[in-house]
Amino acid sequence: MEDATHISVKVSNGQYNVSIGRGALKALPLELSRLNIPRVCVVSDSTVARLHWSRLSPILPQDSAFFEFPAGESSKTPETVLKILNFLADNGFTRNDAVLAFGGGVTGDVAGFAASVYLRGIRVVQMPTTLLAAIDSSVGGKTGVDLPQGKNLMGSFWQPSAVICDTELLETLPQEDYLDGIAEALKCGVIGDEGLFGLLEECDGVRGIAGEIISPCVSLKARFVEMDEFDRGDRALLNFGHTIGHAVELASDYGVSHGRAVGIGMVRMTRYAEKRGLCHDGLSNRIANVLKRHGLPTECDYSWTELKNGILHDKKRAASDMRIVYPLEIGHCVSRLVPTEELVEI
Repeated sequence: MEDATHISVKVSNGQYNVSIGRGALKALPLELSRLNIPRVCVVSDSTVARLHWSRLSPILPQDSAFFEFPAGESSKTPETVLKILNFLADNGFTRNDAVLAFGGGVTGDVAGFAASVYLRGIRVVQMPTTLLAAIDSSVGGKTGVDLPQGKNLMGSFWQPSAVICDTELLETLPQEDYLDGIAEALKCGVIGDEGLFGLLEECDGVRGIAGEIISPCVSLKARFVEMDEFDRGDRALLNFGHTIGHAVELASDYGVSHGRAVGIGMVRMTRYAEKRGLCHDGLSNRIANVLKRHGLPTECDYSWTELKNGILHDKKRAASDMRIVYPLEIGHCVSRLVPTEELVEI
């Protein structure tokens, strides 16, 4: 394994380590031994299983088991979680064992949620295989599934015991999937890392510098998680672009991917803030130009009427108000409650 970056995330029940580097997969046996995990249930989707199972299986503990589900957002449902729970029970998994989430964001969410409720909670190790999951969903303990009314409406906070991000696994990602991660990295730059934003603003391709992108994003997220583990305050800033983005995903029946939808959400929310005089003019164009540079969309054709249902079912809604997040400048975002009727301007 090449030199890895290690980032510690301190949470209410202790801390866990995020290892990022080429070949980090090889550290799994040592990490499981350190955590005293004798057996794991690997949860993965059909695509990741086909691409990477031959590399993972030889280093798993004896008597481990493997649960596979169909790839895609359509599997991020309570039904998938119930199937995982039945599989764990049928195979005699105990509280000493762990779930290993091996895949992208959908895998991390359903496997983490299943781990959080099986036997009232067993350990989970996150092993992201997409840039988007490495940057965002594998760290921070948010797990859950979608309901017909909206994204992530059923879930729990369940911190992983470890996160292992092998950047070599990202090399099999199609460019379309890689772009989703770039959008999420850009979000991190707008929220709190002007240097990261500048890197994405200047570079033409990021495949060769994945570690340079993942590490600052994880560090930023770790800082917010440590300040606000259960998303009651400052951690809401990490949702920049997501209120509108989730609504775009829902309106498109998930035809628009998460990263692209978040990119659209960032631009539209910043333009809303500009119209209201909450930030200086031109900020939305600067964000849009970086998205365009990397081949990501900045607009969608959905009207307020089409987006309204998804927005009003957002978790950040409070009675007749909605908590929105917008930038004051690159590297500095704020949140505020606004009446939901004002959002018709978005």
